[in-house]
Amino acid sequence: MNVLLSLDLSTSCCGWAKFCLDTWQLLGFGIVEPDYKNPKKLLTYPQLHIVKLRRLADQVIDLIDIYVKKIVIEEINRGKNRLGQKVLDGFHFVLLERMPWDIARMVVFRDSDGLTGWRSAQGLGLRLSEIDKETNKDRKKLNKKIGRGQKKLPLITQKTLACRFANKTYGLDLDCDRDETDGDKADAIGLGHFYLRKG
Repeated sequence: MNVLLSLDLSTSCCGWAKFCLDTWQLLGFGIVEPDYKNPKKLLTYPQLHIVKLRRLADQVIDLIDIYVKKIVIEEINRGKNRLGQKVLDGFHFVLLERMPWDIARMVVFRDSDGLTGWRSAQGLGLRLSEIDKETNKDRKKLNKKIGRGQKKLPLITQKTLACRFANKTYGLDLDCDRDETDGDKADAIGLGHFYLRKG
């Protein structure tokens, strides 16, 4: 069996999905979370991140078995958090640097947004409906009235749309409001689905 591994990389929770390249069947999905602990806070930035990212890269590489023939990774989106963005950029590099050359040659990157992104109208068409927009507008108003320390109403986000898509397409029950890691799983599934159909 020839397998596609799709990865939604993050420094806190990486979503992954595996598909059969021949039948396009979803074979499995899940998350990888960093298993590095920082006992007694011995390390700080940047040493902490170097150790954590190397270990996280090794955990992701452990997903690659002899059946994986192609790996698609979501390209980095520009963010407002300067340090977080730098660390995520570094994680992409560390992952590629730690891969054996024959595995690194299997890797392709795809955008999530923009004209050709997997979420875009030309991709999977994951856009907020008018009802979603109204719901978010109402919830934002209500959230302003909710007191400090009380749970706010969840907004419909890109992760919500990815969960809806994965649930409808593959008969799943992902809900990022119930479990935020479901959004990472759904993103990996959406990315892999897009790659299989659009390349």
